[in-house]
Amino acid sequence: MQPTVLGPDDGPVYKVLGGDVIRVLASKEDTGQVYTLFETIVPSGAGPMRHVHRREDESFYVMEGEFDFFVGEEEVHAVPGSFLIGPRDIPHHFRCTSEIPGKLLIVITPGGFENFIAELAKLPLNEPPDPVEIGSLFEKYGLEFV
Repeated sequence: MQPTVLGPDDGPVYKVLGGDVIRVLASKEDTGQVYTLFETIVPSGAGPMRHVHRREDESFYVMEGEFDFFVGEEEVHAVPGSFLIGPRDIPHHFRCTSEIPGKLLIVITPGGFENFIAELAKLPLNEPPDPVEIGSLFEKYGLEFV
C-alpha cells in the first residue's frame, strides 16, 4: 500500500440507479484489497432495495441526514453519528428519511466492491433496469435481492 491523500473533489464519482452519488475514497488497490471506502449521497426518500451480500460485510456511518436502516429483522432510525454493521449473508436496506439528502460513509470488506459500483453506474438512470442485466450484475458480485 502507498499513502493516499484525496481532496474534497478527488476520487472517482458515480451516479447510480435511485439517484445516489457515490465517491470512491479508497479502492482495493489503495488498501491492499482489505476494504473499499465510499462517500454516498442519498436523495430524500431513496435507498437500495433489500439485498444480501454473499462476499462482503458492509458498515455505515451517518454523516448527514436521517435514515431508517433494516438489518436482518431489526429496524433502526439513524441520525448523524450513528454507525451500523450489515454482516454478509444478512439482508439489509435503508431509506433516507430526512427532507434533505443524506450522506453516508460506507466501508465494505474485503475490497473490490467499487467494481460493482462502476458497472452499476453504466446502467440507464432514467428507466427501470433490465431484470436480466441487473440480475446478471448482482450474480457476478455475489448479491441477491430478497
